[in-house]
Amino acid sequence: MQVLAGRVLHAKIDEKQRARIRHEAAKREGKTSALLEQERPNVFQMSVANILPGDDVQVELRYTELVVPTEGRYEFVFPTVVGPRYHRPAGDGGTSSFPATAHLKEGEASRSSFELHVRFASPLPVSELRSPSHGIEVSGEGTAQAEVELNDLGARNDRDFILGYRLAGERTATGLLLHQGADENFFLAVVEPPKAIAPAQINPREYVFVVDISGSMHGQPLNTAKVLLRNLIGNLRPTDTFNVLLFSGSSQMLNATPVPATRANIERAVATIDQARGGGSTEIVPALKRIAALPKSGDVARSVIVVTDGYVTVENEVFALIRRNLGNSNVFAFGIGSSVNRHLIEGIARAGQGEPFIVTKPEMAAAQAERLRRMIDSPVLTSLRARFDGLEVYDVEPASLSSLPDVLGGRPVVIQGKWRGEPRGQLVLEGSAATGSHIDVVPVGAPQPEATALRHLWARSRIQQLSDQEALEGGSGQREAITSLGLRYSLLTQYTSFIAVDEIVRTSEAAVPVDQPLPLPQGVSNWPWARWARRCRARRSRARCSRCWWWWASWAWRWPSGATGERDPCRAGGLPADPSLQRRLAGAAGRCAVAARRLDAGARARRLRRTAGLAALAVLLMMLATRVHTLRIAPHTGWLAAGVVLTVAANAALWIAPPLACALLAALALAAALMAGCRPMRARAPLAGLVLLALPWIASLQYYGGFPLRVITAQASAGLLQGMGIAAERSGTAMLVQGRLVIVDAPCSGVQMAWMAWFCACAVAALVSLRDRDFLRRLPWIGAIVLAGNVLRNTVLVALESRPQGLAAALHEGIGLAALALVCAAVVGVMAGPQAKGGRRETMV
Repeated sequence: MQVLAGRVLHAKIDEKQRARIRHEAAKREGKTSALLEQERPNVFQMSVANILPGDDVQVELRYTELVVPTEGRYEFVFPTVVGPRYHRPAGDGGTSSFPATAHLKEGEASRSSFELHVRFASPLPVSELRSPSHGIEVSGEGTAQAEVELNDLGARNDRDFILGYRLAGERTATGLLLHQGADENFFLAVVEPPKAIAPAQINPREYVFVVDISGSMHGQPLNTAKVLLRNLIGNLRPTDTFNVLLFSGSSQMLNATPVPATRANIERAVATIDQARGGGSTEIVPALKRIAALPKSGDVARSVIVVTDGYVTVENEVFALIRRNLGNSNVFAFGIGSSVNRHLIEGIARAGQGEPFIVTKPEMAAAQAERLRRMIDSPVLTSLRARFDGLEVYDVEPASLSSLPDVLGGRPVVIQGKWRGEPRGQLVLEGSAATGSHIDVVPVGAPQPEATALRHLWARSRIQQLSDQEALEGGSGQREAITSLGLRYSLLTQYTSFIAVDEIVRTSEAAVPVDQPLPLPQGVSNWPWARWARRCRARRSRARCSRCWWWWASWAWRWPSGATGERDPCRAGGLPADPSLQRRLAGAAGRCAVAARRLDAGARARRLRRTAGLAALAVLLMMLATRVHTLRIAPHTGWLAAGVVLTVAANAALWIAPPLACALLAALALAAALMAGCRPMRARAPLAGLVLLALPWIASLQYYGGFPLRVITAQASAGLLQGMGIAAERSGTAMLVQGRLVIVDAPCSGVQMAWMAWFCACAVAALVSLRDRDFLRRLPWIGAIVLAGNVLRNTVLVALESRPQGLAAALHEGIGLAALALVCAAVVGVMAGPQAKGGRRETMV
């Protein structure tokens, strides 16, 4: 690394803490200083101190990367942005750390520009240059000196730059490269495996899909994941078994045990995944622990497929958990999004002896799913071992050449290490392929003076191996070894940093810290709970976490995308029970109630709201028409004045108040007008109820009351089923009934049934002129009838849905309508019953 700020400063590698002390000292003394630190192997933080007005500071970084082909195609990836990470503070049991990173809001233009020029210096012609991430211009394609430049406009540094290409030749990946240094010699062997051949018989397998549905997956990433899972699950063989675990703040398993990949089970799994909406935190470690605890049959091979964007800070915990508990399963990782955490995705695959996949767009999902299927069905090489004949090698990576990982796809076998003595002999690679035994022999050639990168590639590989071992052991037991390698080979590690200090004092004024915000990765929504999480950490010392406050925050912030606008707040972690948040949460709840109304785009919901409101208005107009002869000749002055004032207020509120508030004022104006024209009456409460029911309340009631009602319904139904001898338990709004996952969805919340019951109660009470006192006394019975009817309806439906054959859609609707009719009949019976002693029915006179 070197820094150009009028003077060229060459950075030096140093122990991390010493480098930070030197940087802080230079900053206080008014010297220009630059510090580069590693937070993760793929996340780095640059700090530059004392940049004066007019300074033009340039930082040059050099790095070395081994690009390994897959099925003959190379892919160069240049990351440009770090996505937001879910981080649980230490006070809540978190064990990882991550620097606070500012991000621009969704849709806000990046404050920095991004230019990129790629120039090849290849021994072979370069062809098929393609970029799925950016628009590019290619010159010299088909030659060894091809060049690539960006040509797309707009934001370019909000996603990884991906460039795919091929090299001419049939077996371009095979070779043994040697470098002879002053004190150490290094080698790199890349051996291309044979072509995969489908075996005649494919043994049945068990698949477990672990799917991230947290807040960062909301929107395009989750939609991409759904397309991917439809391809993965939809192409399973009938002899396979599978299960699905959805996780965010909590986790839900589709079935208690893996189920056969029948068409019915596949459709049910796909339907459950399609219902998922991104929201909540990313608790990946508890989810993987739950997978590790699943019983496994000894004669069935299990494959675990993790689908996530990787926006977490617990990579080491994940790697250690997989190595300790999932060693008898192949673990594959699919990174979803335009700027995924490749360190996590590649680390999961490495720890689980699987393969990493990156899916940046929905149209890539089918091809990657097919690649995984071929890879699992047809391992290219198994029982793999290597030996060097005639060449003395040591410090080899992987450490054991006698038991190399199976080659599952068209990726070459990579072996690197050091050598001593004379460069002679050969590398022999032996294994079992679909056609029988396979042997590859690669002769040792002369050392290449220009292959100086091998030195850094080997050191980086050794550091990765030591870091994995440290994560498995816990603590910092490999700190000294990693630090030594970083200092010796000038590599950035978790324990070493680059520091550059200009010894000239340039200012005596105190430095003003400025954090440069990063753009939000393309396709990632501006999930607001991250802002609450940052505020939560700032207030952690003042208040402990309270789960109930997260309920309000989730309702207020996670805006709906479907007809009901509900979200499951139990998916998320905690927010502080800070009283200063109450006003903000209340305001947010009010704003989001309006947002729920505007975003409620479901055709069925719109028809229901129109029909419900018109029904209430129709009853009011019918009552007015039947009693027109009883209207006052001269309207009541007080009520008339109230109606005028409310009408003016409703019109004025159109400019400043939410639509629902304007509608409420208009309804009250209508009620005042009715009272002004009607003679005194005692049945005022039912009429007021009809006026309120004329408003479009259903979506708002569903938004605020749907989730708790679903929880109550699920709990009560589980108790009834247990009393009937049926195994049932509740988790959130889901029920596990006889090993099958049943979702208590929005229609089962009972909100629509409650509206119909209240409408019947108000209409009947108004038509029979039930006194206000009797009407209010009977209202609690209406609530009890609705709750009992909804629980019984849900219990019957759940019991029928949990059967192996399921329940036909028409029968499902029929049972729901029958329950609604019985509830409405019971409500009419209660309201039309005799009044209290001494009471009498009154007409509107």
